[in-house]
Amino acid sequence: WLLILFNHYVLTALPGQHLALPPLARAAGYGLLAVQIASYARTLRTHPGSPPAEWRSAAACGRAEHFVCRRTGRLLPPRAYHLRATGEDILFLDHFCAWLDQPIGLRNRKYFLLFLSWSTLLCAFGVAACSALLFRLCYEPAAAAWLVLPFLPLGSALGGMPVPLPAAATNSTLSEQSVASFRLSFCCATGALLFNIVALLFLGGFAISSLFMAANGRVALCPLDATYDVGVWPNLKQIFGAPVGWRWALPLAPAALATDGLSFPRNKRCDDETQPLVSQPDVDI
Repeated sequence: WLLILFNHYVLTALPGQHLALPPLARAAGYGLLAVQIASYARTLRTHPGSPPAEWRSAAACGRAEHFVCRRTGRLLPPRAYHLRATGEDILFLDHFCAWLDQPIGLRNRKYFLLFLSWSTLLCAFGVAACSALLFRLCYEPAAAAWLVLPFLPLGSALGGMPVPLPAAATNSTLSEQSVASFRLSFCCATGALLFNIVALLFLGGFAISSLFMAANGRVALCPLDATYDVGVWPNLKQIFGAPVGWRWALPLAPAALATDGLSFPRNKRCDDETQPLVSQPDVDI
């Protein structure tokens, strides 16, 4: 959020009117921010889901696939975990996000993936916008000449020969206030560009990793377990809902998830669907 505020300051409040972003670019940036905030809010406000009482009764009678939780002794459906941080049994648990202080499971994993994806696109927009601002700054002849002016004596000393002043600097009528404003814009835009690149690499890598696991039917707790990998589109429909459409890209409730979180189709190459599930994967959460 601090990076977003810094980007807003650099791209809107700092540069002059002649260097400001075009209206269409501003609208795109605000649109990305709105969808990102909505995805973030839905991630926090949507409960990931817990086994209903009806399922517990059916599991106790042996009419539902289940395993015994090693921590609590309670019956849990496949891919569910007891989370010590909240004291709840979470359906289709992916992981507990310490950054959001929120478990990511059946009903909010879509919003979490969208939050990562839109945050990555927002960082990419920041990189593009800051790069464009720096390009315009560097190609403003009079101001660009004043930018390099303080470094000319150093260049002369290192090179052993005098360096002539740029014509734009000697003929410029820029005031000291304008020069200071230009240098501030250049330094802030450079800093924002570097921060955006770092955030893009971090969030982009996290988003790609999370989407890859979702597409391959895996969770962060057991990233190598392919037991429930039934194909890219069936795997994604368990998270984003069916059918495939524009709703996948927006933080809207899925029309219909391909699973209820109580039972899952299994990968025939990894497991026999008739084999009972008797133990919990060894993870500590």
